[in-house]
Order: sequence, then C-alpha cells, then structure tokens
Amino acid sequence: MKKFTKIIEQIESGKFFKVEIDVELVIPADNLGEASYIADSTMASIKNVSEYVISSVEETSKEYVLENMELYPGKQGLPMEDNKTPEEVIELSWETEFGDRTPTSTEKLEFYHNLRKTGFDGLLIHKVLKNKLLGE
Repeated sequence: MKKFTKIIEQIESGKFFKVEIDVELVIPADNLGEASYIADSTMASIKNVSEYVISSVEETSKEYVLENMELYPGKQGLPMEDNKTPEEVIELSWETEFGDRTPTSTEKLEFYHNLRKTGFDGLLIHKVLKNKLLGE
C-alpha cells in the first residue's frame, strides 16, 4: 500500500502538461504495410505518449526527403558522401570502424548506440547489419 500511496501523492502534487504535436515521419520501407508497422512501433516507443493517430501513409520521393527533411546522417554528425544511401553509409561506417576484425559484443553495442545517436533508425541498422551484429 505504501507504493500506491506514494504514486498517488506524486501525481496529485505534480503538474502535468498536455502537448499536442503533429509529426511527419519519413520511413525507409519496401511497402505501405512495413512503413505503417515501423511508424506504429516508433510512435509507441516514445516515452509519455498517451495517444497517437496515424492519419495517412503514402509513398514519397527521395527528392522530397532530401529537400525537406533533415533525416540523413550527413546533417547530424556522420560524414555523408555524395549519392550514398543511409544503408551504404551504415555499411561504410562499420567497415571504417572494424575493418576485417570481429568486434566484441560491447563494441557492437557501442557502434549501434552511436549510429542511433546520429539519427539512424534502429530497424534500418538491424536490417543492414543483422548478420554482423548477431555474429553470424
């Protein structure tokens, strides 16, 4: 009962603010179903989200992404070479970091974490480096 009382006291004594945000996600995917699934997973993983609605999913062009979104790593810390896709940048980063050697589990986790911090989607990293991350 002490934990319940403590939680209720924290809720009653704290302030809360409702913030509504329209978010546009640009998701690399093979089809609408996969894009919807990734969008749903992404939104559900955000802390403190009480409700969200996916209002539309539609295919867009790479030109739109490059012109309107600051999503690619070159704009967030990793060097982005001309005409390189995010997948190619992830592969190149792995090769630059580890070369031919097999990294330790800790090094793999740190590498993954650093890619996430620079803006890469976790599902994309896993898709590109699945065999390398899992040690297969």
